[in-house]
Amino acid sequence: MEKIYPRILLVLALVFYLPCAASASLVAIGDPVLGNSWTQRFYEDGHGDHVLSGFDKLEVFMLSDGDAFEAPGMNNFDPSGWASSLLTPQYILASGPITNLLYFNMLFVGDTSNTFNFDFLAWEGTSDVVGYHVAWVGSWQISAFRTDGSEYASRRAAVPIPAAVWLFGSGLLGLVGIRRRLQS
Repeated sequence: MEKIYPRILLVLALVFYLPCAASASLVAIGDPVLGNSWTQRFYEDGHGDHVLSGFDKLEVFMLSDGDAFEAPGMNNFDPSGWASSLLTPQYILASGPITNLLYFNMLFVGDTSNTFNFDFLAWEGTSDVVGYHVAWVGSWQISAFRTDGSEYASRRAAVPIPAAVWLFGSGLLGLVGIRRRLQS
């Protein structure tokens, strides 16, 4: 019985630590360029919550209501050979030759006083993907997350991580309680 408590503490520590441990490698470079709309330079190197050997497609989904990307959504790719399409004001699809480092501009409607959120996915083929939650709140907040990309097929809302952690933790404690009752 005494040996189970350290295990529970270890599991709970991992549950709370892992969502915070991912490091993002989608990086904003320099200050935004202002105008009627505004532009921000970024680079992506395929290092999110895991490492891609290369990527050939980017998808960007605006999550905040009423916010949009400026056409064409992304431009000035380096290396060249990449192109983007603004399929809707809230969805950008970019593709090009496989690379492990890509510089590009993203174009946003409005000015820098607007706050907004979007998800950014870098795909290696059709199955391996790194993803980032990105927020503009006067400065960039970028965090990596794990996905297989399937939730974006229908644009479902993401599961809130804190609620999921609490639900998992309470279920785990319930299982421990049931086990203790059965043992006594």
